[in-house]
Amino acid sequence: MFGGWRFFNNYLATPNGRIWTLIRGAWKFEEVSSYSQAITCCLRRGDDSFYCSFVYACNGREDRRELWREFIDVKARIGASPWVLAGDFNVISRPQESSDYNGIQGVSGALEDFITCQEDVDVTDHPFSGLLFTWCNRREDDPLSRKLDRVLVNQNWFSSFPGSSVKFLGPDCSDHCPSNLVLKDSLFYPPRPFKFFGFWVDHPRFLQVVEESWSLPVVGNPLQVLFAKLKRFKGPLKQFNRDNSGGISHRVLEKRVELENVQKVLMCEPTADYVRREKDLRFELGDLERAEEKFYQQKSRALFVKGDQNSAYFFRRVAVRQKQNTGQCLQNSQGKKLETYEAIYAELIDYFSSSLGVRDDNVQGVSDSLLKGILGCELATDVKDDLVAPVTMKEVKDVVFGMNGNKAPGPDGYSAKFFQVAWRIVGDDFMRAVLYFFSSCSLPTAFNSTILTLVPKVEVPSCAAEFRPIACCSIVYKYQIQTAI
Repeated sequence: MFGGWRFFNNYLATPNGRIWTLIRGAWKFEEVSSYSQAITCCLRRGDDSFYCSFVYACNGREDRRELWREFIDVKARIGASPWVLAGDFNVISRPQESSDYNGIQGVSGALEDFITCQEDVDVTDHPFSGLLFTWCNRREDDPLSRKLDRVLVNQNWFSSFPGSSVKFLGPDCSDHCPSNLVLKDSLFYPPRPFKFFGFWVDHPRFLQVVEESWSLPVVGNPLQVLFAKLKRFKGPLKQFNRDNSGGISHRVLEKRVELENVQKVLMCEPTADYVRREKDLRFELGDLERAEEKFYQQKSRALFVKGDQNSAYFFRRVAVRQKQNTGQCLQNSQGKKLETYEAIYAELIDYFSSSLGVRDDNVQGVSDSLLKGILGCELATDVKDDLVAPVTMKEVKDVVFGMNGNKAPGPDGYSAKFFQVAWRIVGDDFMRAVLYFFSSCSLPTAFNSTILTLVPKVEVPSCAAEFRPIACCSIVYKYQIQTAI
């Protein structure tokens, strides 16, 4: 019937059969479950293996509730293996996924059911490119588009297939858009710059490492001294990370296995030595688990989640953010598709170079007298005096400890947390550098540089104009601005 293709369907689960699955090539498959609205199978090819649920949900809410319960059963059967659920779910997951959204629609009961199901089976949308809405009713009198088709994955999917990508294509002769899932995308990922991680400060040797590096003399003005010491300290920090927390998740797994083995021996041969060893391993595992949680929390940018062992949640946030932050495909101004890192990079540089920092001759300066006339007021003398008063060391320190230590770092890679924790060692150099800036009105290029981060204006950006640039300043620059204010 299908030349060269193998296939299976769900005619045994429902009278008319709703789903046909066709497979070609070296993939080996094993059916796990077959229901009226979904078929789940295990796919294997070489070293790659995962579970896949092909979905065609019913229109009715009560019928879909049966599908949501079936997903919970499937999750229990496949355990923690990589799992992807793809197809027509016949329901949106938020009001914005409908073209008739006007900002006031609430969350329907059917939508709540779907959200609860995703939470119960611990899956999330795989970041995608292409079309946002995947279905259209094609009615001239009342046209409507919605996102009814999606690709959901669990946490272990991201760790097993970190290079996967999803794209929704045009519908052609159907009223639904097909999805294209690629397991290993060839997009180039550029090297990542240095970044200070907050969990390092919890290590008992952290301040010792800081002091060993920071105490070495540097010649220059205070700003040059601070820059040189921060730059020099990156080397010891990287080595410190490799020695103590490199591959943190792997270390957690190894420590769990070690603890389990000792506990097994302890249960069979209870001795004082094994009791002490088991106790030490539990403390060591707890330290590693807390470090892992803080590591993924910082990478996920989830600042306000509190609780015990949220590592799975943070890991999922990190995986989704990494995929969302990596452009898979863009179009240039002529509509040509750009799918390589080099082509996308060149297009973004060209677009923003022509729009940022360009002089506008229509914008004219204004005089002090004109501003006074517009504002209709003038500052009191004592207020003016306060604004031009010399900056004090106390003001600098107050600004440092008033900042959120977990905010994203700038081009130098350091966060506020580093200066707050190591203030006893680095504080004098930092304050002298800030005061020198206000007295000399000079700032080295290294502290004045920024990283431009592109934030999508729309959910699925397709061209450079659909990104908004934001500047990430160095932490020293931020402190100087905050102190001035």
